[in-house]
Order: sequence, then C-alpha cells, then structure tokens
Amino acid sequence: MRDLYGYTRSVTCAAACTALAACGGGGGGGADGTSSTFAGYDAIGVSIVNEADPLDFGNIADVEGPAGVPTTGTASYQGVAFAEVSNTNGASQIQGRLMLDADFANSLMDGSIDAIVDQANEALSGSISLDGGIIRRDINVLQTYTFGGPMQGTITDINGNEITVDGFYNGDFYGAGEEYVNGRFSGTLASNGTTATITNGQFVASELP
Repeated sequence: MRDLYGYTRSVTCAAACTALAACGGGGGGGADGTSSTFAGYDAIGVSIVNEADPLDFGNIADVEGPAGVPTTGTASYQGVAFAEVSNTNGASQIQGRLMLDADFANSLMDGSIDAIVDQANEALSGSISLDGGIIRRDINVLQTYTFGGPMQGTITDINGNEITVDGFYNGDFYGAGEEYVNGRFSGTLASNGTTATITNGQFVASELP
C-alpha cells in the first residue's frame, strides 16, 4: 500500500495507488501541507499521485533524467514522507510533511521533514534535516537516483523520549517541468540505547506555486 511513495524501479505503483485510495478516511491536511492524523497524510499522498496522473512514480520511463533537469533557477516542493521502522520490539510507522528546495544552478538540495505523527495519531515534536543534498548530473538513472543527501535530526515522542535520526535520502524528478519529486530514504532511529532500522522509507511531493 505504501509503494506509491517508493521508487520501485521494477514495479509500477498503479496497484498501490488504487489500494491506498480505497482506504479512504481521515481527510487531507491543511493549507500548509501538515496533518494531525496518519490518514490525513495518506490522503495528501493520494492527492499528489492523482494530480500527477498519467505520470507513474514507479516507472523509470517517467523519470526526468539529468539531461532534462535545469541548470538555472530554483524549485520548492511539499509533500509526504513515510517510514516503517523495525527493531527487536516490533515495527511502527510514522509520517510527516516533506519540504524540499532544489537549487538547480548550484546542483544543491535542502529540506526537512516535520509535523510528524505515528499510526496512533500521536505527534512527535522536532524535525529532520535534509540539508546538504546534491543534484547528480553525470549519472545513469537506471543505476543511480538523480538527487540525494544526508538525513539527520532529533524528534521527541509524547513521553519526552528523544529519538536521533541518521540516514540518507535519494530521489528523482518527474514531469517535463520537474513538477514532482519521489524517492526513498534509509537509516536508523535511536533512543534510550535502542536502535530501530528504517525498513521502508518513502516520499512524494509536488512543486509549490
């Protein structure tokens, strides 16, 4: 169901999009792209996928390769980040607002994930930085993502436990005008001596006006 946020090169997201849309419920987010509920972020993700149709975020043929990515100007994107994390105690899921800024002239990517909630709709304060990313110009999109960078930050759960996030994100541009970004991230979340691994980290976003 979450594959719509993923960059699965071998599988299209058509079935995943249909399944998620069928889940319904929860309503979308606010005008600023945040939601107080897990289902609300699901709805935001579905809205972006529907808006992008017929682009398929799971199809390598729809990626805007390096030759088509501008070398001047900037673009800002807003969307959803999803993560499933697992450790010896089991698995849990979180979602939040994704913000990404592309500086095409300098081949740089910056951004953040904030307004995070878990599947029980409990909020986690703080944010995760996506600053320091790069746009890769000399790559083969069959083998490498078009952009990526570090993912680091500290978030706090409702019980006051600090969670240190450390990892990487990678993604691609979609659309003739780079109107969408989609990709995935990997890494760990550590708290109180316990470390959980991100087993399924995915994001999707659309360009802001």
